[in-house]
Amino acid sequence: DARYAVSTIDGSADGPIINRRFPKARKTTLPEMDSSANTIQDLLTGKADFVVLDSATADSYMRANPGKIKSAFPNAPVTVFPTVMLLPPKDMPFKSMIDNTLMNIEYDGTLDAILKKYDATRLFLRNPQPVAP
Repeated sequence: DARYAVSTIDGSADGPIINRRFPKARKTTLPEMDSSANTIQDLLTGKADFVVLDSATADSYMRANPGKIKSAFPNAPVTVFPTVMLLPPKDMPFKSMIDNTLMNIEYDGTLDAILKKYDATRLFLRNPQPVAP
């Protein structure tokens, strides 16, 4: 809805998410290389009505500043990305090995055990079903 403004950083990963999920929202943009802390500041000062944050950043901020911000969708993330690792572009066997390892630890339950051990189950979201367009 065009009544709502979202704070975003030019060139950041949240830009395409905002354009797809909230296409009518007014955008308050910050310069490239700015910090997500400044998008939160825009929210707190009323320059924006909402921001799109990764779960780790949002969780960290909410723990350090109880009651300042809240999740609009606590049980339904706006989007979920696969786990990836940036690697040299010409080493496909190494990339394949890393991709398979990440996939295996997710599928065999190792990831769940690690996340539980470090109380990080809320920081790694899964997409149990396709998201409606």
